Amino acid sequence: MPCWQIQECEVRFPVGHVDLLEKAAKSLGYRVTRAGNMVTLTDVGNIIKVDLAQGTAVARDQGLVNA
Repeated sequence: MPCWQIQECEVRFPVGHVDLLEKAAKSLGYRVTRAGNMVTLTDVGNIIKVDLAQGTAVARDQGLVNA
């Protein structure tokens, strides 16, 4: 049976230029989706949710422990 390990961190992350954030994330290989005040950056096993209104970012890393 698979076992998962999830690590999560939340930080203050005021964004002044959303377009620059999207461009930088895409250049690092993240898929960028935008809905209202939320920008979500994803790649394999990693999710970063940026709340533009609150000025925060939550990063979540999920990995299979016993692959």
